[in-house]
Amino acid sequence: GGGLRAPSRSLRAALTTPQLAATLHLADGTPPVGVDVADLRSWVTPGAAVPVRYAEVTVDAPWLGDLVLIDTPGSGGLVAAHATAALEAAGRASALLFVTDALAPLSRVELNFLLQASARVETIVFALTKIGPRPGWSQVLAENRTNLAAVASRFASARWVAVDSLLAALRTAAAQFATEFDSELS
Repeated sequence: GGGLRAPSRSLRAALTTPQLAATLHLADGTPPVGVDVADLRSWVTPGAAVPVRYAEVTVDAPWLGDLVLIDTPGSGGLVAAHATAALEAAGRASALLFVTDALAPLSRVELNFLLQASARVETIVFALTKIGPRPGWSQVLAENRTNLAAVASRFASARWVAVDSLLAALRTAAAQFATEFDSELS
């Protein structure tokens, strides 16, 4: 029939929260330092006590395989060393996820960074954040696509993912519901 069924084992596994670990690679060249993921924000913000070149986050989730995410400082900021660190990381990457927001189109500095990064990494995917109920985000997306294609033709067919924090919150709530539903059935 058409009644409710328990989520499959693979769905439950995909909806559970994976274990996270973080490693900081410091700007002074000292050996990498392991930190709690919850403490990352205090380490990777401007003005942190110890400058960080990049942070590596490991996710213990079987469905991700050997995926390694490396979070670097923003490329469009005021510190040239941030762009250098991001380009270094891109040189070791199989793919680059470039995250920008819908508040304004990509800057000339960001476009130049992406042109340099595209020489180092084959696959670049873009995420556009802060779309929420914001009017005009699709125009920012269109302008970004046009400007990127003008910088490098390979960007004309680049993949963009629009991200909404409300949808993320709904996904988290759905995962919690699935866990509770599964425990009720057990």
